[in-house]
Amino acid sequence: MDWSGEHRGFVVETFFKNESVIATQRAFRRHFRLGRRAPVPDRKTILLWVSNMRATGLTLKRKTEFGVWGPYFFEKEGVTVTVTSDRYCDMLQNFLRPKMDELEEDVWFQQDGATAHTSRRSLSIFREMFPGHLISLRGDIGWPARSPDLTPVIFFSGVT
Repeated sequence: MDWSGEHRGFVVETFFKNESVIATQRAFRRHFRLGRRAPVPDRKTILLWVSNMRATGLTLKRKTEFGVWGPYFFEKEGVTVTVTSDRYCDMLQNFLRPKMDELEEDVWFQQDGATAHTSRRSLSIFREMFPGHLISLRGDIGWPARSPDLTPVIFFSGVT
């Protein structure tokens, strides 16, 4: 069966919540309003998607070694420092941009509404690096206020 991104996202999110294949399959049936005999992802498929998500940040197995990058720690001489707009923009230019240059894929970027993330300078860098693909406060797709734990899977699929 060909499973959609919505199916994969729902399965991974649900499995992370309950750590049970059977509970995930039941929730899948309820969510997508499937009958008792309708096909659902089997145990092997669910565990594969979860394993891929944990390893790469993607439910699909990709040839690229990249998936989720982070966290990035802001330190000076081994001591944690405050993330300022200048430090954040420096990280974007010297860490993230070289990583992005290695990819040939369509990528979305998600961040919260922290002041350093939404400064004019950082947003202009993001708009250049991710044209039309920035999920952020004042980004191309607005990020809901007070939702730091919202994942793109939940955001785009509406799963709660």
